[in-house]
Amino acid sequence: MRNSVTTHTGLRCPDPVECDGRLSFATLPEATASFGSVVSDGWLYVYGAMFPARHSYSTEAVSGRFHRLHLSGKPEWEELPGGPGMQGMNLAVDRGKIYRIGGMTPPQQSRHARR
Repeated sequence: MRNSVTTHTGLRCPDPVECDGRLSFATLPEATASFGSVVSDGWLYVYGAMFPARHSYSTEAVSGRFHRLHLSGKPEWEELPGGPGMQGMNLAVDRGKIYRIGGMTPPQQSRHARR
C-alpha cells in the first residue's frame, strides 16, 4: 500500500491522518466499551457497545448502532443501519461481507426505566 502505516497493534492504515507525528482518527460518536470491530477494504466498522457511564446492565445500557470510518478519507464516522442492542460480540469479514458473531443482550430494562 502506498503511504500506509502500521500501528502499534498491527493495523495497517492507508494514508492515515497525522497529528503531531501520531496517528489520529475521529473519536467514536459516543463513549462506549465492549463493541465489535473489524477492518475491511479501508474501512473500520464498529457495532454495538455498552455505555459505561450508565452503570447498569440493562437494555438501556447497550447499543445496536453500527458505524464505519474510512481510514484514508473524511475523518468522520458514518452511521449505518443498526440492529439489536448488544455488547461483547466479534465482527468478522469474509469476501467483503461483515458478520456479527456472538454477543450478549441484557435480559431486561433497568429498574429505573420500568414504570
